[in-house]
Amino acid sequence: MADLPKMAEQPPLSGPSEVTARPEQSSGIESNSVRTTLSQLQAWTAATRDITTALLAGTPTGEVLRQITDWARTLSRSRRAFLAVAPDPDSPLDDITGLVITHWSGPGPELRPDRALSIEGTVIGTAFRERTTARDDLGELFPGAGPALIVPVHTADSALGVLAVLREAGAAPYSAEIVELVTAFTDQAALAMQLAQAQQRIRVVDILTDRDRIAHDLHDHVIQQLFAIGLTLQGTIPRVQSSVVRVRLTGIVNDLQDVVQEIRTSIFELHGGDRHGTQLRERLDTAIRRQAAHGEVRTSLRVNGPLSVVGAELADQTEAVVREAVGKAVRLGGASSVEVEIGVADDLTVIVTDDGRGIEPDGLTELRRRAERSGGRFEVRAVSSPHSGTRLYWSVPLR
Repeated sequence: MADLPKMAEQPPLSGPSEVTARPEQSSGIESNSVRTTLSQLQAWTAATRDITTALLAGTPTGEVLRQITDWARTLSRSRRAFLAVAPDPDSPLDDITGLVITHWSGPGPELRPDRALSIEGTVIGTAFRERTTARDDLGELFPGAGPALIVPVHTADSALGVLAVLREAGAAPYSAEIVELVTAFTDQAALAMQLAQAQQRIRVVDILTDRDRIAHDLHDHVIQQLFAIGLTLQGTIPRVQSSVVRVRLTGIVNDLQDVVQEIRTSIFELHGGDRHGTQLRERLDTAIRRQAAHGEVRTSLRVNGPLSVVGAELADQTEAVVREAVGKAVRLGGASSVEVEIGVADDLTVIVTDDGRGIEPDGLTELRRRAERSGGRFEVRAVSSPHSGTRLYWSVPLR
């Protein structure tokens, strides 16, 4: 019988891994782990690609943000997710005191639209202000929620908001790999949003440049030629013997002058750029001041988006809604402070927040009818932060 190898000649055990798994078992586990990691990375990469493609293809921003929220919840294996943004991203960071939930994914009535989230002394505020990813438990803020991951959505120029994903109470916290993937996904989404905004600005510049070229052509060629024709006709009129012909030629000259004036008006409007948007803002400012003129009422107006794309009919509706909402808040609600926010995206949104005692639903019937006639929606709810009062939400599709 052959002698058995001596124990002293066996290689010494160096750790628990050598006891619990043979080399081929360890290799299989590592391979599965690598395949899982690669699969997750590919899924996040595909989601980022889809988001970027959608933004660059001109998909409405609201739809893309909804997709971002859905992807973040699904790929991070979370129960809920929401996107909360600053009311005015262009405001100085120190002036922003809260965020507003604009998009959400998953169950839960607490994730309703336009819910305000305070950032003073909260983990959400820390993530937003310091632009750092945070892990915490948001069970007090969202009943039934457990581990949460809050990721800032920002670019080099501005802080846009936060993207948060939440698991159920008692669930495992987010691993470092998931944190890294969600953070990278959010950063890429923010860059894609910034790129889409830049492309939109480029398109606006192209439109304005084209308008400027048309205006110059009208002035340098069309008007000059019409003016020359008019002078020729005016010089011909005294030489005409027939009074009927003279009257006819005089009428033609007057018509030419009217055409020239119309063209000059068009040239002025082409050069005006955002003149329509400026006029609408002035109209809204005036409406707010007049409704609040009979008492010591603090008012503010904030506009997010280009008012220049709002048509004349919708502009009239918007002015009427703002006038009635502010008037009701002051006269019926006894408000001493009224904040008006206008948002222009896929929809035109009017949000009026006051610190009054509230308004009876019967007093807001006309506002509701205006929204319904335009295929929009209208809501009124009480608010408690930063002060008690009422928030009115009126939104219609931008047409």
